Amino acid sequence: MSTSNGKLGEHGVMKVLAFFHKDVGLQGILPVCPQQIVGGDHRRFMEIAKRIGKHGVEFVVVESYPTYLAVDSGLHYRCEPYVTPALSFGDWRLTDPWLIALEMARIGKSLAKKEHFDLILSPGESVPMSLAAFLTSHSAKIPWIVVVQYLDWRKVRLHGSCRRHFIEFYSNAHTTLDKNLLLYLFNHGSIISVSHAMEKQLRDLGVRSKVFICGNGVDISLIDEVPTRSLLFDGIFVGRLVSDKGISETLRIFQEICRKNTEAKFAFIGGGDADTIQALRREIVKRNIEKNVSLLGYVGERERLFELMKRSKVFIYPTHLESWGTVVGEALACGLPVICYDLPAFKELFSCEAVRVCEEGNVDQMIAETERLIQDSAERNRLGRIGRDYVKRYTWDEVAGKEAQIFRLVAE
Repeated sequence: MSTSNGKLGEHGVMKVLAFFHKDVGLQGILPVCPQQIVGGDHRRFMEIAKRIGKHGVEFVVVESYPTYLAVDSGLHYRCEPYVTPALSFGDWRLTDPWLIALEMARIGKSLAKKEHFDLILSPGESVPMSLAAFLTSHSAKIPWIVVVQYLDWRKVRLHGSCRRHFIEFYSNAHTTLDKNLLLYLFNHGSIISVSHAMEKQLRDLGVRSKVFICGNGVDISLIDEVPTRSLLFDGIFVGRLVSDKGISETLRIFQEICRKNTEAKFAFIGGGDADTIQALRREIVKRNIEKNVSLLGYVGERERLFELMKRSKVFIYPTHLESWGTVVGEALACGLPVICYDLPAFKELFSCEAVRVCEEGNVDQMIAETERLIQDSAERNRLGRIGRDYVKRYTWDEVAGKEAQIFRLVAE
């Protein structure tokens, strides 16, 4: 329980101190545009921040530059911005997650001394946010909670320059330390898991803390405001351009369909580091499908993203790691059938006909399912209606309300 003044906020308003850090590239060395780093935890926090005020919760956010307040007018929170600390070696600028956490915690502790907070929040499971929240909680004697929706401690494999080999060494040296640290932190706080599948993963890793289930949502009203125009793509992929999201499998699916139909059109939407994007461009040229496949980059304007999705026949998403899948829900709301692997989270949350699950790793099955739906407009339309109806159960307003209830339970 918070010891600041013995009662929950003023006039029934709960005050939450949150730590919100955005990773700029891989350990800050591989270049990436800051606007292209909106991961699932970022998007989730932003959607909740727009709505949680209606449920009597006020956010004060320690956030790294550039802040999302500058690019999203719908956000409502008081921001305490900071410059990400970095170590410089010539023209290298190296950011370390533990140094970032210490800087965020320094600011958090200072704020907690000057004003009352009922709860400390880490809106994502990264080391900077989680460690900063834990350290501030421990110092100020305020309970803390972390939102966990994506865990991946696989080794990084990079090829090329000496700089990239150094990144590989540095990142992999951190991996085991970060995993052990996060598991320790998770066992000394409360947890919000976005799905039962994620909760099971945590339990299998030895986490025994209290876990609350509170998933994600879909902004159906915004999607409905976007007009439906003529079809532009046979298939579309939306996600971060990293190997875990299945970009190599997606490329193979595009290639095989273009081999049979030279007029087929596909699109990649998503941000990533410059080297990955260049490698993807080279592969597209190498496979002789540059006239068929568009790399549209990160699309930050949600209306524009939903317009592009609505102008596609199917949504192709062979990701290997997912604990909820907001983009799957958005694709369904746009009226697209979804083709993905049979991950536990998808089977738990999207058990409807419109989500066509294939055996993980079976790209031939995904190709066949994609071809079938591209060619059968009646079936696509039928599945599109089923998917839209199904996804109406997931709204951000309900998620924000449930999360506010969880906050109060933990703060009591």
